[in-house]
Amino acid sequence: MKTFLLSLFLSLAILCGSAHATLDANAARDTYTASGSNNTFTYTFKLLDKSHIAVYLDEVKKVLDVDYTVTSIGSASGSIVFTTNPAASTQVLFLRSVPRSQSSNYVLNESFPSDRVEQDYDKLWMALQEANEKIARLYSLTVGQTMPALPNKCAGGQKMDGYDAFGQISCATDLNAAAATANQWDQITAPSGNTSLAMGANLSTFTWNADTGANPPFRLSTGASNAGTGALLQLDTAGGTGIKPFQATAGGTADGVQMNTTGSLQAIGAGDIKATSLDIPGASVVTTFDAIDPLTTKGDILTHNGTNSIRLPVCADGVSLVADSAQASGWVCGTPDVAQTVLVVKTADETINDAVTGDVLQNDDELLCAVAANKRYLVEIIAAVSAANTTADFKTGWTLPAGATMVWGPQATLTGTTNVARYFGSTTIGQSPTALLTAGGTYSFGSAAVTGGLTLWGLVSTAGTSGNVQFQWAQNQANASDSKFLAGSVLRCTLLN
Repeated sequence: MKTFLLSLFLSLAILCGSAHATLDANAARDTYTASGSNNTFTYTFKLLDKSHIAVYLDEVKKVLDVDYTVTSIGSASGSIVFTTNPAASTQVLFLRSVPRSQSSNYVLNESFPSDRVEQDYDKLWMALQEANEKIARLYSLTVGQTMPALPNKCAGGQKMDGYDAFGQISCATDLNAAAATANQWDQITAPSGNTSLAMGANLSTFTWNADTGANPPFRLSTGASNAGTGALLQLDTAGGTGIKPFQATAGGTADGVQMNTTGSLQAIGAGDIKATSLDIPGASVVTTFDAIDPLTTKGDILTHNGTNSIRLPVCADGVSLVADSAQASGWVCGTPDVAQTVLVVKTADETINDAVTGDVLQNDDELLCAVAANKRYLVEIIAAVSAANTTADFKTGWTLPAGATMVWGPQATLTGTTNVARYFGSTTIGQSPTALLTAGGTYSFGSAAVTGGLTLWGLVSTAGTSGNVQFQWAQNQANASDSKFLAGSVLRCTLLN
């Protein structure tokens, strides 16, 4: 009977005690890089409670049931479901985090609690796995090395731990500028004498107080064996920021140079950018000059405004460039404030031969000049003329801009027994000079079957309207024969003020 009862008890223990090992040997750690398009990520280790996992986004710990929820508690794996999709490229990290406590209470002579025992053993192994994960993130010695005795205290101060010539940790590194050691680090932590380090909000300042002589306080250099192709120093700013990559000032002032937010080097304050010589490979001289050349248009001129070299735009065709201190560039195009001459040369013969209207003044096809408002001009005609007879003769005149006045006449003295026309010619004592013609007046002279000449002078004063001084001529008597002003005749207009 006793044998039967013992067998029955063992059978019931076997049937009821179904516990078995369920914990995988893993690091209890999962990492992902978020794509930005999903909010569910898998953890690959067993959890006994939803609070037994630590969730990080870019190393920032998130809050359970606020930032995320946990599924499949007690299974070999499950899911972390974030409330909001983690942004693209965010590092997602899961670490098991089991509390270091033991809440199970085993009662004397109770039935064997296999599930509780298994869970308690799982919890112990989970804690060991967490410890292994942390140990894997620590610096460690390689196989064959032993931990040297670490110095408890560095004598003399101004020391830092480092490796000596034998690879052992020691206090050999000296921070004192007076100690001429191979491991010297000149007072970066602000001991007395040479350098001070000031730390503030978003600001670190190094100040060299002692005389550095000819030595640069800060220097970057490479060895001859360095085969690198990158920059020795690179300063980058993000798009959209107002931070300038580089700025240097001198003499305790705010004057110097800087690289602006678009990558261009520019002066600041009274600073300047100068080059005493340009040593540029020949193939890139033109490219380099074009990159700094301010000129943009054919005929532009480079000039100086007292501070910088600037572009002086090309003037209009036929317009002179003159100095003018009132202008920023020191120059002006077509200024009316200095003498300026326009010369018009007739390029073709012009003929009048109308027996009906030949005596009506008409504009010469070519002999005219533009005049500005409120100016004075000297106007001259030197012309060659021809006619077929002595009947037609010639008549001349002018048209002017509105409000303009003019006095004019021939240059030479005309003589005759009853008609003396002197105009700009001299008169003899006792004779009155001939009155000059005015705007709207006409001057006539004789013709013949020869090539003759004509010289006219005039003084024009414009009012508030600009326009043209236009020479006119006609036959004095309408005639079907040819009367001509010949090619090569000249009109000259000279600005007087």
